[in-house]
Amino acid sequence: YDILAIQEPYKNHQHLTPVSSKWRVIYPPTHLQGDAKAAMTRSVLFINSELSTNSWTAIPVDSPDITPVELIA
Repeated sequence: YDILAIQEPYKNHQHLTPVSSKWRVIYPPTHLQGDAKAAMTRSVLFINSELSTNSWTAIPVDSPDITPVELIA
């Protein structure tokens, strides 16, 4: 798989979702805006680390519920 969409992800005491080195975790833009916002994060994307960062870009949305990215061909 190249992209996994996770709803209600597990978050550790640092409000981060642990994954293996095979994946990059993409959080909603609101995730790092204070502990309250990080605790509210309800979606993340796992993007395969072999997928070039030039082939996608995160889209800023003011919501902890969605984590949009744009795929670039």
